[in-house]
Amino acid sequence: PAIAAASIAGLILVLIVGTSINGQRNWIHLGIANVQPSEFAKLGFILWAADMVAKRSRRSIQPRYIAGPILIGAGIIMVLI
Repeated sequence: PAIAAASIAGLILVLIVGTSINGQRNWIHLGIANVQPSEFAKLGFILWAADMVAKRSRRSIQPRYIAGPILIGAGIIMVLI
């Protein structure tokens, strides 16, 4: 969850201080390198969703209660990307 939250913060940061490279404003300039937070967001979402599914199997939560939060998280990341 912390990685997913940090990656969403990075995507919001792109909207504020993003650098345009090749006509696309989806990079953050960090001095010696440029970072594209959308790549971290994809990894963060996959890890977060896997954690949700793993918790479901340990607690015997119904699948319908897992799909909602995962779809909402995917929607937030897609809108920010």
